[in-house]
Amino acid sequence: MRYLAELIRSRREAAGLRRAELARLVGVDWRTLWRWETGKRQPRGDVLERLLRATAASTDKSALPKTPKGRGNTRNPGTLIMDETRAKMIAKALQAETWQSGGGIWLVIRRRADGHLVVISEDTINEYDSEEAFEASEAANFILLA
Repeated sequence: MRYLAELIRSRREAAGLRRAELARLVGVDWRTLWRWETGKRQPRGDVLERLLRATAASTDKSALPKTPKGRGNTRNPGTLIMDETRAKMIAKALQAETWQSGGGIWLVIRRRADGHLVVISEDTINEYDSEEAFEASEAANFILLA
Protein backbone atom coordinates (compact mmCIF):
# COMPACT_ATOMS: atom_id res chain seq x y z
CA MET A 1 0.00 0.00 0.00
CA ARG A 2 2.91 2.37 0.76
CA TYR A 3 4.27 1.93 -2.77
CA LEU A 4 0.95 2.93 -4.32
CA ALA A 5 0.73 5.98 -2.03
CA GLU A 6 4.23 7.09 -3.06
CA LEU A 7 3.45 6.47 -6.72
CA ILE A 8 0.33 8.64 -6.61
CA ARG A 9 2.09 11.47 -4.79
CA SER A 10 5.18 11.41 -6.99
CA ARG A 11 3.13 11.34 -10.22
CA ARG A 12 1.03 14.30 -9.02
CA GLU A 13 4.13 16.30 -8.11
CA ALA A 14 5.89 15.35 -11.36
CA ALA A 15 2.84 16.53 -13.32
CA GLY A 16 3.08 19.86 -11.51
CA LEU A 17 -0.42 19.53 -10.05
CA ARG A 18 -1.59 20.65 -6.65
CA ARG A 19 -3.66 18.15 -4.72
CA ALA A 20 -6.89 20.10 -5.31
CA GLU A 21 -6.20 20.30 -9.05
CA LEU A 22 -5.62 16.57 -9.46
CA ALA A 23 -8.59 15.75 -7.24
CA ARG A 24 -10.81 17.90 -9.45
CA LEU A 25 -9.50 16.17 -12.60
CA VAL A 26 -10.18 12.75 -11.10
CA GLY A 27 -13.56 13.74 -9.62
CA VAL A 28 -12.83 13.32 -5.92
CA ASP A 29 -12.38 15.57 -2.91
CA TRP A 30 -8.79 16.70 -2.17
CA ARG A 31 -8.90 14.94 1.23
CA THR A 32 -9.62 11.64 -0.53
CA LEU A 33 -6.53 12.18 -2.66
CA TRP A 34 -4.55 13.05 0.48
CA ARG A 35 -5.68 9.76 2.07
CA TRP A 36 -4.44 7.87 -1.00
CA GLU A 37 -1.10 9.71 -0.94
CA THR A 38 -0.56 8.92 2.74
CA GLY A 39 -1.56 5.28 2.40
CA LYS A 40 -4.64 5.58 4.63
CA ARG A 41 -6.90 4.44 1.77
CA GLN A 42 -6.54 2.99 -1.72
CA PRO A 43 -8.40 4.16 -4.81
CA ARG A 44 -10.75 1.79 -6.62
CA GLY A 45 -9.57 0.44 -9.96
CA ASP A 46 -11.60 2.82 -12.13
CA VAL A 47 -10.47 5.82 -10.09
CA LEU A 48 -6.85 4.67 -10.15
CA GLU A 49 -7.10 4.51 -13.94
CA ARG A 50 -8.35 8.13 -14.05
CA LEU A 51 -5.52 9.13 -11.72
CA LEU A 52 -2.90 7.52 -13.92
CA ARG A 53 -4.36 9.13 -17.06
CA ALA A 54 -4.43 12.57 -15.42
CA THR A 55 -0.74 12.25 -14.53
CA ALA A 56 0.38 10.33 -17.65
CA ALA A 57 2.62 13.11 -18.96
CA SER A 58 4.78 12.78 -15.86
CA THR A 59 6.09 9.27 -16.47
CA ASP A 60 9.11 10.34 -18.55
CA LYS A 61 11.76 11.60 -16.10
CA SER A 62 13.34 13.84 -18.75
CA ALA A 63 10.04 15.69 -19.10
CA LEU A 64 9.62 16.38 -15.39
CA PRO A 65 9.17 20.03 -14.50
CA LYS A 66 11.75 21.56 -12.18
CA THR A 67 10.21 22.09 -8.75
CA PRO A 68 11.23 25.31 -7.02
CA LYS A 69 12.73 24.96 -3.56
CA GLY A 70 10.53 26.00 -0.66
CA ARG A 71 6.82 25.63 -0.29
CA GLY A 72 6.01 29.31 -0.72
CA ASN A 73 7.62 29.42 -4.16
CA THR A 74 5.04 27.02 -5.61
CA ARG A 75 2.05 29.20 -4.72
CA ASN A 76 0.51 32.11 -6.50
CA PRO A 77 0.97 35.44 -4.72
CA GLY A 78 -1.81 35.97 -2.21
CA THR A 79 -2.62 32.26 -1.83
CA LEU A 80 -3.22 31.21 1.75
CA ILE A 81 -0.55 28.92 3.15
CA MET A 82 -2.13 27.12 6.08
CA ASP A 83 0.54 26.46 8.68
CA GLU A 84 0.01 25.94 12.40
CA THR A 85 0.22 29.63 13.27
CA ARG A 86 -2.22 30.69 10.56
CA ALA A 87 -4.64 27.85 11.42
CA LYS A 88 -4.67 28.81 15.11
CA MET A 89 -5.21 32.49 14.27
CA ILE A 90 -8.17 31.69 11.99
CA ALA A 91 -9.60 29.21 14.50
CA LYS A 92 -9.46 31.78 17.29
CA ALA A 93 -11.19 34.40 15.13
CA LEU A 94 -13.96 31.95 14.15
CA GLN A 95 -14.27 30.22 17.54
CA ALA A 96 -13.29 27.02 15.78
CA GLU A 97 -10.71 24.30 16.25
CA THR A 98 -7.57 23.31 14.39
CA TRP A 99 -6.80 19.85 13.11
CA GLN A 100 -3.56 18.52 11.67
CA SER A 101 -3.43 15.42 9.54
CA GLY A 102 -0.58 12.98 9.70
CA GLY A 103 0.67 14.51 6.45
CA GLY A 104 1.13 17.96 7.96
CA ILE A 105 -2.02 19.46 6.45
CA TRP A 106 -3.68 22.01 8.73
CA LEU A 107 -7.45 22.55 8.75
CA VAL A 108 -9.75 24.88 10.65
CA ILE A 109 -13.05 23.22 11.60
CA ARG A 110 -16.10 25.18 12.73
CA ARG A 111 -18.93 23.04 14.11
CA ARG A 112 -22.28 24.73 13.63
CA ALA A 113 -25.27 24.33 15.95
CA ASP A 114 -27.17 22.42 13.23
CA GLY A 115 -24.46 19.72 13.15
CA HIS A 116 -22.85 20.93 9.92
CA LEU A 117 -19.10 21.41 9.73
CA VAL A 118 -17.35 24.21 7.88
CA VAL A 119 -13.77 23.22 7.06
CA ILE A 120 -11.16 25.70 5.86
CA SER A 121 -7.93 24.54 4.22
CA GLU A 122 -5.34 26.25 2.02
CA ASP A 123 -7.33 25.41 -1.10
CA THR A 124 -10.99 25.28 -0.15
CA ILE A 125 -13.79 26.09 2.21
CA ASN A 126 -16.04 23.04 2.50
CA GLU A 127 -19.38 22.51 4.20
CA TYR A 128 -20.30 19.03 5.41
CA ASP A 129 -23.75 17.92 6.56
CA SER A 130 -22.30 15.85 9.40
CA GLU A 131 -19.16 14.43 10.98
CA GLU A 132 -19.75 11.25 8.96
CA ALA A 133 -19.88 13.23 5.70
CA PHE A 134 -16.58 14.89 6.66
CA GLU A 135 -14.96 11.51 7.34
CA ALA A 136 -16.21 10.26 3.96
CA SER A 137 -15.01 13.47 2.21
CA GLU A 138 -18.54 14.16 0.93
CA ALA A 139 -18.83 17.94 0.93
CA ALA A 140 -22.30 19.41 0.46
CA ASN A 141 -20.83 22.70 -0.77
CA PHE A 142 -17.36 24.03 -1.42
CA ILE A 143 -15.50 27.09 -2.61
CA LEU A 144 -12.17 26.55 -4.35
CA LEU A 145 -9.74 29.23 -3.18
CA ALA A 146 -6.80 28.48 -5.47
